[in-house]
Amino acid sequence: MQLMLFDDKNSWINIDNNFSIKVDYCSIKQQMKLESSLANYSKQESGSDEDISIFYEYATYFVKYHLKDWKGVTNGKKDIPFVLTNDEMDDMLWKGLINNTTIFWKVFNAIHNKIKFDEIDKKK
Repeated sequence: MQLMLFDDKNSWINIDNNFSIKVDYCSIKQQMKLESSLANYSKQESGSDEDISIFYEYATYFVKYHLKDWKGVTNGKKDIPFVLTNDEMDDMLWKGLINNTTIFWKVFNAIHNKIKFDEIDKKK
């Protein structure tokens, strides 16, 4: 059996300059949605438009469900506070992040890299 574990979910992950994030596990319901999306992704022909679209949707929800806080996000003048709505990233903030593709993919990769297999789990 393999378990996905965060090495330290209470630490800040530096993304870019003064921008940092905190991540946590998603809920069971959220995990089921992600797994369903991945199942659809695996059924598509590799590199097809549908394949890319499904993976992008998976990536955006992956970020929405795992991202739990940030610091260093501004509108150019003042800080934008992170807001959770029903244990997920607020829709308005989520759409704003998705539309900044460079930062979005940095956040996705940082969260993905934060989730890892424990050394003991790798041996099982």
